[in-house]
Parts: sequence; structure tokens; C-alpha cells
Amino acid sequence: MDKTSADLELALSLVKNGDDKGAAKVFRKILKENEKEPIALEFFAVKEIRAKNFKNAIHLLKQALKSKNCRASALFQMGHALRDSGKILQAEQFYSKYYFISHDYKAAISYADVLIKLSKNNEAIQVLNQIELKYPRNMKILSLKSLAYKINGNENLAIKLKKEIIKLEDLNPEETLIKSGTLMDLGLID
Repeated sequence: MDKTSADLELALSLVKNGDDKGAAKVFRKILKENEKEPIALEFFAVKEIRAKNFKNAIHLLKQALKSKNCRASALFQMGHALRDSGKILQAEQFYSKYYFISHDYKAAISYADVLIKLSKNNEAIQVLNQIELKYPRNMKILSLKSLAYKINGNENLAIKLKKEIIKLEDLNPEETLIKSGTLMDLGLID
């Protein structure tokens, strides 16, 4: 294993263990040796996204995506940076690419959400139906599908999905909030 590979392995291990400062130090060292290292660029792009410095994040991710060694996750991060900077149409392209590579839950939710914002509700429903096969009775999936159906004018199906949501139990705080919103939508609570 060469030195850069060993440093990358160390940095990723530090990230996995929650040591962002240690990882940043190692990634900076890596970038001094190779300013185009895509994993290091992606790491710093994520930090820029969290700091709401989207222009910097997009710049770093563009550099990372030029590399043949770039991870697919850089596509997902580019989607976030573009979406959060208001470039929804461009974000859709990156979320789409990442989703069709990964078929990952988070990718499906982000992609479907952007599709709904772009009034591509039928496409969003298709994505959500695919991921629902792996994650049945999932709060976010049901909520986004309900929204897409409601926007499409299918109020009956939207309400049916909302009724499924209110039957769900053992919820985390985010899901409890979604369920509360659903109960309010249905007029069951004030």
C-alpha cells in the first residue's frame, strides 16, 4: 500500500469514528501531496456544504468529479450543494445519476423530493415505489408519495397514504413531527 492510500485509509477511519479534526489534518496533508485527490476534495466540500458555502463546495466537487478515482458519493454531495444553493434543476441531474448507481434510500428520498419541487410528480412516485419495496411502511416515503399524489390531484390516494402514516408507531422525533403534520392535515388535531 502506498503512502497516499495509507493516509486515505487513516483519514476515512477518522471520519467514521467521528474525528473530523483529525481527518481534516490528514486530508490537508494528502492535498499538499496531490491537490486533485477526489476523496479529500469531497471531504472538504461536505464541510463547505455544512457551512453553507455552496460556491466553494461546488468548486471542490467539480474538481473531485473530474477524477477517475472519484467516489459516486460526490454526485450525491453535488446534488446537495446545488439544491441548497437554489439550483434545483442542476441538482436533479446529480441526484438522478447517484440514485441510479446506488439505489440507496437517502438518494431516493433526496431525488424524489427534488422531482416534486420540479413538478415531476409521476417520476417521483416511480422512484418512491421502487425504494418502498426495500423499505415498506416508511414515513418519509409515504409522506412524499402523499404529497406527489395530492399535487397531481389524486386527493383520495393522498389521504389513504396519510391514514397509513398515522397508523405507524415507534417513531423517531422527525417521524413524530411528520405524523403530527399529517394529523393536522387530516383535521384530526388542531
